Amino acid sequence: MATRNARALRRPSGGTVRLRARGLGCALVALITATAPLVPAGPAQAASPNCPTVGDNSTWPYEQLGAKQAPADGNLGAFRAPIEVRKDGVVCKDSYVNLVASWIAIEDAGGINQIGLAHRWSPANNVDQYCKFWAIGIGTPQYYGCSLSEPSDIYFWVDTASISGSLHYDLRDCGSTAYTTCSSKSTQGVRSGTMVAYAVGESNYGDSHCIQQLMGSTGDKQNVGRASHLMEVRPDPSSPLNSWNVPTYDAYRAAFSVNRQTGAHGGSLNWCANYQWDLVSTNGILLLWDDRNGS
Repeated sequence: MATRNARALRRPSGGTVRLRARGLGCALVALITATAPLVPAGPAQAASPNCPTVGDNSTWPYEQLGAKQAPADGNLGAFRAPIEVRKDGVVCKDSYVNLVASWIAIEDAGGINQIGLAHRWSPANNVDQYCKFWAIGIGTPQYYGCSLSEPSDIYFWVDTASISGSLHYDLRDCGSTAYTTCSSKSTQGVRSGTMVAYAVGESNYGDSHCIQQLMGSTGDKQNVGRASHLMEVRPDPSSPLNSWNVPTYDAYRAAFSVNRQTGAHGGSLNWCANYQWDLVSTNGILLLWDDRNGS
């Protein structure tokens, strides 16, 4: 689930460019064997399609779109935003763990540090699920809380914590409490090198196949950030805890192929015309949707 610049993603210099993010697509092999407990989320909202074999069944198309913020000094103390639970769209049904996800992250030289929501197919349970997840390093998602309901917003926070004399990322799930009561999901990621914040929607069957659908719809888009709680950053770990600001975010989009066996990224691909996104309200809100979803 990481970006291309942090080994899986290429960062844009500004505006809408083709980038490769190291998000969910960077660890496709690990995705298949993720060990987090699986809890069925109930009946699927739409029929899960069987997806065609891609190439020699060793690579598949992948797409990410959203927003990024690269501070001039390369340093970020924290990044946070609520993500809306939306249950539109479909994911592929086959022997692989296919998914669509919406997440926030800080990425640096050590890889991705991300947390968010995922719509996934679970072959083990023969059902699609709406889950929370977190991931670090190469982006292997750890799923939990697979019984989400809408309408609701989940407040996520990528923070900094001092552990044994070094600074780590603290991936925090604050539920619906608007950051007042949070649970730490991981403090394993160690801060290293230049940092970039991302808010992203992604699918591992993007490109011209365009089979899977993002979770928002034309009439009810998925929000990352709200007018009352915008996507916001704290510029430095040493800055006061209340020193949040809303910077200018750049548009971010990447479509690429990933080897199923090794996780290696291939060449750039065409974008899915049905995947839509917008940055609004002084760039503090990201909207994600699939124009095939009707409500």
